[in-house]
Amino acid sequence: MSSSFRNALAERHQQSQLPDVFADAYPEQSEARETPVDLWGVILDPVNPKSDARVSVILMKFLRARFVRICYLNSTFKVSSRHLSVPDARAMLVNTLRWREKFDIKAIMQEDFPKDIFGTLGYLYGRDKEGRPVV
Repeated sequence: MSSSFRNALAERHQQSQLPDVFADAYPEQSEARETPVDLWGVILDPVNPKSDARVSVILMKFLRARFVRICYLNSTFKVSSRHLSVPDARAMLVNTLRWREKFDIKAIMQEDFPKDIFGTLGYLYGRDKEGRPVV
């Protein structure tokens, strides 16, 4: 089985678990299984995860992050998808969603700081095509 085929299977399995992932991440919300989540400017829709190709990119990042950790711990640097762990990636995604909710990342991203106080600490060059600040 080719590595690209294994990657596709792992990603598909991960996409099918999105409603359960959201339910685990937000146990107090009864509608979490159907509610889309914004992660890094990409809407993860648990009902229709294939509606945006960027969802696949995000899910693969979580799969590969687990892979890199395994390779580093085993002192192995050979790239192989045999080590892609959907359960580990799933746990990492749940923890990421919980962390973002705990620290209210949406509010932080919308926060404006007074220029007269913080103007010398950094410079906001403008916004990208999706409206995010470029520093």
